[in-house]
Amino acid sequence: MSTAAAANEAFRPQPLSFVLFIPSVVCGYLAYWQYQRSMWKGGLIAEREAGLNSPARDIYDLDELHDHAKVSCSGRYIHERSLFVGPRPRSIPGRGIQSGYFLITPLYQPDRYSCQTCHCHTASS
Repeated sequence: MSTAAAANEAFRPQPLSFVLFIPSVVCGYLAYWQYQRSMWKGGLIAEREAGLNSPARDIYDLDELHDHAKVSCSGRYIHERSLFVGPRPRSIPGRGIQSGYFLITPLYQPDRYSCQTCHCHTASS
């Protein structure tokens, strides 16, 4: 028997090696996917923090509205057109869950569209 034939016979893959190799490949792929997902989430967080740390822009002068961007608007509240939206639950640490309503009030500015503002979460009791 030649040495090449002996070496070929010695390194013949066993069926068990394939059974152990496949889960390793799957776990490696899942680890890479989690790494990509972590980088994507980090980019989203950085983008949103940049939007929140930027100065407020006038809502009427925006070409397009970006997510999580600060905006400002001025005008006069039209309290007679206020609207309660709810009931809506709110979780407060140490107090549990409270039921309440959001108060939505239009903000009117002459020569412009009205802007809806959400004042607060008011308790129902």
